[in-house]
Amino acid sequence: PKGTWGFITAMGIFSLAYQGSEIVAQGIKELKNPKKDLKKALFYSYGIIVAIYIAVAVVAIFGVHSDGASWNILAEAREGAIARSASFFVFGSTLVVLVLIAGFIASLAALNSTIFSASHTAKALGDAKSLPYSFRILTARHNSPLFAIFVSACCMIFLVVVLPVEGIAAVANLLFILLFLSLNAALIKLRIDRPEIIRPYKVPLFPLLNLGAILGYIIVAIPL
Repeated sequence: PKGTWGFITAMGIFSLAYQGSEIVAQGIKELKNPKKDLKKALFYSYGIIVAIYIAVAVVAIFGVHSDGASWNILAEAREGAIARSASFFVFGSTLVVLVLIAGFIASLAALNSTIFSASHTAKALGDAKSLPYSFRILTARHNSPLFAIFVSACCMIFLVVVLPVEGIAAVANLLFILLFLSLNAALIKLRIDRPEIIRPYKVPLFPLLNLGAILGYIIVAIPL
C-alpha cells in the first residue's frame, strides 16, 4: 500500500529476521564435519525459517476480521501485531496469552544465540590478536570463552537499559546490513587475492552474485 519505496523499507527492516545465519557459521569450530554439516545447517535453517515466516504472515494478515485493512491494523499494533492478530481467532483471549508466552521464550532463545554469536566473534578477534588475550581464554569445564561471554552480555544489558528498544532495533538492522555488505566485499577480495587457499565451498556466479548482494544491501540500507 505504500508503494515501491515502502516495499524496500519493509525489506530492510525485515531482513534482520533472517540474519541469524552468521550464528550458524560462527559455530563452525564446534562442528565435527564442517565441510559437510555447515552447508546443511545453513540451508535447513533457512528452509525452516522461510516456511514459518510465510505461514505466520499469511495467518496474521488473513486472520484479521475488521472493517479496516488488515495490514493497517497490524501496523498500528507494532511489535504486538501477532498477538493482535490472534485476538480475532476463536479463543482469542487465550491465544493472545499463548502468543505472549511464546514470544517471551523466543526472546530468551534469541538472547542466548546472540550472546553465543557475540562471544565467538570476540574470541575470534582475540585469537587474531585484535582484542586482548583474555577474550580467547576457554574454561576447562565447558570449553567456553567465559570473559568474552561476560563482556558481550554486559554490553547488551547496557544498550537495553540506556537506549530505547526501537532505537536499538534500527541501529542493529543497519549495522547488520553493513556487516553482510562488507562480508561480500571481503569474500570477493580474498578469493581474488588468495586463490591458492583450499576452500570447501563454491560461490555460484562469482563475483556477480556477491556484487548483486552488495547492491541490494545498499538499496535496503538507504531507508534505514
